[in-house]
Amino acid sequence: WVPIGCPHAGISIDVDSRDTIHAVWWTGGRAADEAGIYYTYSEDGGESFIPRQLISKTAEDTVLHTQVVADQNDTVYAAWVGIREERPQILLTHRLAGQQQWSPIDHASDTSWNAIYPMLTVDNEKLYVAWTERKGEASRVKLRTAPLVGN
Repeated sequence: WVPIGCPHAGISIDVDSRDTIHAVWWTGGRAADEAGIYYTYSEDGGESFIPRQLISKTAEDTVLHTQVVADQNDTVYAAWVGIREERPQILLTHRLAGQQQWSPIDHASDTSWNAIYPMLTVDNEKLYVAWTERKGEASRVKLRTAPLVGN
């Protein structure tokens, strides 16, 4: 397997309790109007995937990082770097098991810092979102938690 893509902003993959493979990635696209954060899934072990679904439009000239994780209820959470107010910020959405629509996009990070490299994980009760922030010469790691959707 040889992926055609950006090696430092590659696809993020997770598997839920039903062995469904979930994938989220950023693409600059072949044309400016194609740039965005996309999602797909496979229910047959990766033999085939549904057509990609746009989660959020983005600028085509900025490399953006994504993360995806599924909880024990098979809710899928996606986080990515998005440009808001001319700064990279951490954006977050979720998709309930069996549904096609994503929730409204939440702004997880503080808009006064440049936020990059989101990471997601879950336990039985909470979603954890971590990222790196930079402002001038200062940098820090931030962590936010939230109850799982449905808890």
